[in-house]
Amino acid sequence: MFREHEVQRALAELLARRLGPGVWWTMVDAFGPFRPWIVALRRARGIRSGVPDLLLLHRGRLTAIEMKTSAGRLTESQKTMRPELLAAGARWFCCYSVEAVLQVLKRLRVPLQADPRGAAAVRKWKRRLGLPGGEEPYAFDPLNPLHHPVEDPAVPRPSRRQLLAREQRKAEARNRTRRLRARARRRAARTVRAQPRLEQRNTEAASGQPGPPAAA
Repeated sequence: MFREHEVQRALAELLARRLGPGVWWTMVDAFGPFRPWIVALRRARGIRSGVPDLLLLHRGRLTAIEMKTSAGRLTESQKTMRPELLAAGARWFCCYSVEAVLQVLKRLRVPLQADPRGAAAVRKWKRRLGLPGGEEPYAFDPLNPLHHPVEDPAVPRPSRRQLLAREQRKAEARNRTRRLRARARRRAARTVRAQPRLEQRNTEAASGQPGPPAAA
């Protein structure tokens, strides 16, 4: 199991390589296991506990992301910070993996650049780590509960069975839409083929004489 600071380091490395201009971000240093007098000094300086680990500003709106491990839990100060940020107009998410953060960026349409190291270097790095191929080293698994960001901590994370049922419903909806579009295309094609015959009948009805046979 990865520790929280390891996940944060991996996320910081990814953001430093992939986020382009126009996106401001920073990781926040948490209170940590400081001595009581250090905690009192930080509070006297206005440093509050519960601030999310990642602050990201894009197109004039702040997004706050709290990072947790798979077994991590939100503290009371972190739960209190969420409604304050939402009331100020910010977005708030809790993510249990780097893949979940990438889903947040995709949902918010934050632009991600190609890896500056090049595709060959990325493939070499992924072979060393045992990751699947492709450009993105963090592959999203729709059936992994840790890959889905949490917007409301009061709502429990979906289980793998619930995610599987959700993906099946999405697949059924896609297949239904695909069938409806195919049916509409066939109907449009029949209408186009029948257009010459319809024009011929209209011409015959207007002139009272049969016209030449329509092309098949």
